[in-house]
Amino acid sequence: MTEFSFAAASGFTKASSGSLIDPRLPPFDPWAELVAPGARPDAEADGRLLLAKLWREVEPLPPLLRLAYLLNFTDGKIEWFWYYGIASIRQMGKTLQLTNEQFNRAWVFLEWNQEQRERARLLTTYDEKFAMMWQQLPLNDLTIAALLETTQQNVIHLRQAARQRLCRKMSSALATSQPQARQ
Repeated sequence: MTEFSFAAASGFTKASSGSLIDPRLPPFDPWAELVAPGARPDAEADGRLLLAKLWREVEPLPPLLRLAYLLNFTDGKIEWFWYYGIASIRQMGKTLQLTNEQFNRAWVFLEWNQEQRERARLLTTYDEKFAMMWQQLPLNDLTIAALLETTQQNVIHLRQAARQRLCRKMSSALATSQPQARQ
């Protein structure tokens, strides 16, 4: 089986990502193989395919893992899913499936002025609420903990578990999609 490994030659600026709990798994860095916009078309297409594979693996994650992973997306910039046409902002919001109560708990922890708080209070649709939250991403772990009614440490563990699961799935998906070399 081919090991899942992303090259460290990226034209994109990426957020630093922490190490995984399980040292047997390679570091999960899906953005390292993405290239800067305007690069060779085949390189950009490969980056788009990689993002699409990642998104297909993110969607079926259990809800708590998906929330902890996407709301503080430390593996890159969540905007890249939108930028490369993988998922719209509305699709990302629907994938998260936040409740009104979760939005309200998150609003308390966001560093907003009174006008922003009043605007958030007046929002009525899910899409409006998520669009306002989108502007605040990534959320810090304390805010996510309040949203999920758990501890900050549990949010960290949930995100690590999501990353581990995604790493295994992406390793498997990439290993089966790469052609075998002729001998």
